[in-house]
Amino acid sequence: CYGTLSNKSVKDCELWLSSHHLQFKKIKYKDLSQKNISHILSLTERGFDDIIIDGNKTQELLKNRPSNDTMSFSTMTSFILRHSEILKSPIIFDNCHLQIGYNKDDIRQFIPRNQRKIWLTKNLFN
Repeated sequence: CYGTLSNKSVKDCELWLSSHHLQFKKIKYKDLSQKNISHILSLTERGFDDIIIDGNKTQELLKNRPSNDTMSFSTMTSFILRHSEILKSPIIFDNCHLQIGYNKDDIRQFIPRNQRKIWLTKNLFN
């Protein structure tokens, strides 16, 4: 779970993961790595556009650089490592799931399938 610690969505995410007894690791700005970014990007549909905040601060940081459409992968990931504040928050991921932002329905994807089936069966038939 990556995100700014003061962000309400990050706190909601951490609370939800803890309440469902799911192990997770918080990744702080300073601990974000090229490997983390590459893995997160491998799980996106639209690459960098899915994980970068679209706003004035991002535009200001990028204004003297080529657009992220023309930057190389390594240049863009290096830029993110230097300016990780442009990332959306939270970014929740494991080996094969990704969620950007907190959504109480979508976050269930991190509960193992067999546990989801048990929960569904128990709640539908009781």
